[in-house]
Amino acid sequence: MVANQKGGVGKTTTTLNLGAVVADVLKAGGNGLQHVFIDTPGSLQDENLLLEALKYAHDVIVPMPPEGLAFDPTARTVQKVIEPTGLPFKVVINNWDPRDGRADLEETQSYVDAQGWPRAEAVIRRYKVHTRASVEGRVVTQYPKNRVAMEAREDFFRLALEMGYGGRA
Repeated sequence: MVANQKGGVGKTTTTLNLGAVVADVLKAGGNGLQHVFIDTPGSLQDENLLLEALKYAHDVIVPMPPEGLAFDPTARTVQKVIEPTGLPFKVVINNWDPRDGRADLEETQSYVDAQGWPRAEAVIRRYKVHTRASVEGRVVTQYPKNRVAMEAREDFFRLALEMGYGGRA
């Protein structure tokens, strides 16, 4: 399950692209369906929907962009909704633009670590190709073969491996 009560943190992009790379890996290995990814609403008012979806989850990915406005809603989601369930979860820093330097990334990593939350080592970088793909109805496994598309795809493969979806890192 991919969850954060803040809208615009990349839940849908993460859900679709993580599902696509996992399906691609499993299809190549012939293992069939092993994972279902649930995209959840991004609203503090939809807490009951989130709680209902959590009943069916085995783990939770919490995408969090490296921007201060995401800190409080992410904390609320983790502390008031996810942690009480006892489900394993990881915060994934999402939508980081390397062109902005490492300061925002490192500040967000420090914040997550200071909260004592498990944090994925994989970071999902911001690429324009993600925006274009959503408009075109594509996922990372369908991007044109070029350097940027391969790097974008690689972020989701690293996350899938780290989470144990389709293999172990």
